[in-house]
Amino acid sequence: MLYLYRADILWRDRPERFVDFRVVHLRHMRWSRSGVWERVFKALAQQANKE
Repeated sequence: MLYLYRADILWRDRPERFVDFRVVHLRHMRWSRSGVWERVFKALAQQANKE
């Protein structure tokens, strides 16, 4: 998902190796609602601060 965002690729235009864009979108929404993305970005920020 981060690859798609970083490369500015629309969900429907994702590379073939990615699953159906609807599955990716649903997973993204679930992770957003449950706080997964917030925890990921906090962990990445902490790691970047150590470097």
